[in-house]
Amino acid sequence: MKKNYWLIGCLIFPILAVIAFFIGMKNPLKTGSYVRPVKSYTWLQISPGGMVNDYNEVEYGFMGRTASVEEICSKLKEAAFDKNVVGVFIDPMFVQIRTSGLNEIGGAILEFKQSGKPVLAHLQMQSQQDYLLAAYADTIAMEPASSAGLFFEGVSANVSFYKNMLDKLGLKVNVIQSGAYKGAGEQYDRTAFSPEAYGNIKAVLSDRYELLINHIARLRNLDPEQVRAVFEQRSDYLLSAEYAKQAGLIDIIQGRDEFLKRYLISDENLLSISSYTPSTKAVTAPNKIAVCYLQGGIAPGEASFYQEGINADKVQKIIDQINSDNKIKAVVLRVNSPGGSALESEIIYRKLENLKSKLPIVVSMGGVAASGGYYISATSDYIVADPYTITGSIGVVQMLPDASVLSKKIGITNQTIAFGKYAGALNLMNKAPDALLASFQRNSENVYDEFKNRVAKYRKISPDSLENIAGGRIWSAEDALQNGLIDAVGSLNDAVMKAAELAKVKSYKTVVLPQKKSYWQILAEQLNKGQFMQSKLRLDNLSELLYEQLQSVFKPYSVLCIMPFDLE
Repeated sequence: MKKNYWLIGCLIFPILAVIAFFIGMKNPLKTGSYVRPVKSYTWLQISPGGMVNDYNEVEYGFMGRTASVEEICSKLKEAAFDKNVVGVFIDPMFVQIRTSGLNEIGGAILEFKQSGKPVLAHLQMQSQQDYLLAAYADTIAMEPASSAGLFFEGVSANVSFYKNMLDKLGLKVNVIQSGAYKGAGEQYDRTAFSPEAYGNIKAVLSDRYELLINHIARLRNLDPEQVRAVFEQRSDYLLSAEYAKQAGLIDIIQGRDEFLKRYLISDENLLSISSYTPSTKAVTAPNKIAVCYLQGGIAPGEASFYQEGINADKVQKIIDQINSDNKIKAVVLRVNSPGGSALESEIIYRKLENLKSKLPIVVSMGGVAASGGYYISATSDYIVADPYTITGSIGVVQMLPDASVLSKKIGITNQTIAFGKYAGALNLMNKAPDALLASFQRNSENVYDEFKNRVAKYRKISPDSLENIAGGRIWSAEDALQNGLIDAVGSLNDAVMKAAELAKVKSYKTVVLPQKKSYWQILAEQLNKGQFMQSKLRLDNLSELLYEQLQSVFKPYSVLCIMPFDLE
């Protein structure tokens, strides 16, 4: 059997290498998507669908790509001064993007509109996030068909609890937690949230709901109570065009083709923003502000094939690039992370602390900068959070599975021969010793204390006050501002301006890090490391398979600073 896997690997390896070679030959380092000349009377089309990241660390290739928030914003700013671009047309299709990302694009659209150029939007069958993007337009039209509509749901969070299922299987998860409000492991050892975690999450969601209502009301010049009535009093789940117009959410009921003809827009003069190459000259300035994107979970090792994730090695490479350019006078970290490994967060914290001794650091928080995401933010000189940011979650959790009952159910017997108090203690097929659980709890408390000390040092919060806002509690941006966890509520642009102020520079341009890589570069790196030839089908027995799966899911060796719930 093993010979077959080696044979398959030997066949796949050269095939992938050849494919990668031709991709690289065709487009080794080129950035951007298919580029069309920008003719006079061009309309830029913003039509995102699917996942939109804050920043794409990988350039497009044979698999295509969706423009990132950073790319859309930068191109909109250039288009405002491009005489060939006369307007923007928005028609999203079930875009998956954090509201903080929509705010950044919205801010760029508002800047674009200051040029006097129109922004139009058309809706057919759209989600709430689609509408939030379209709401920045001067005019919103909607398809009249009965099958068209808007999915307006409000704000909610659904969390599944697995204790009953695990009990039936004979699995138990020992949750070692520091912080009464943490809630990160409660999915595995409870059938519902603890009162503390439930109340905390409910309060944050309530804040987000009010923020959403006021957000739409402000963009559409409506009374907030009119918007609230749409969410709470309408009869039908799907909003029809007639209802949306009556409620003031749209302006015109018209089919897409007819709407485009009204403004003399056709396929000939409609250009995707991904394909747009600004014709304006590059800005020259004596100084630079580095905008560094740190997005995804925090874990040791290397990022995935698509480069999503934060680790100390990536952060160090970014720091090396900053240190090599003496024109960089300040750093803005765009943090969008629910956290992860406590150890990796601490290592990154120290690296940023060292960088801070040389340059001012300002953090711009995206949709979530919680737990480990807050840990790595705390060392900065100043923190700006998006209005929709969820932050805090200062707490620690560790999970140790116990498969002793399950192993007996399925006929697995274990015999351990060990020397030493804790030798073999992490064998998940045996019941966890009380001494081990007590040891893990002490370790968790030590990590929790270290986390709080890091926050107290730079946020200048007394231990007593910090305990009242830590404990694993999550906070909305406004509440985080009130309790001192952040310094301001605003945009990425606000953070950049603050960084320039701290660096005492007036003339500057921004540079974005980490530098993008092509698919060819990523594939070549993976092939060089032989990572495509790894296989987990080497296991010879059920016991080893079960053991490895439990290890990979619950990571009993890891102490985690993580907020596992997506409340977007």
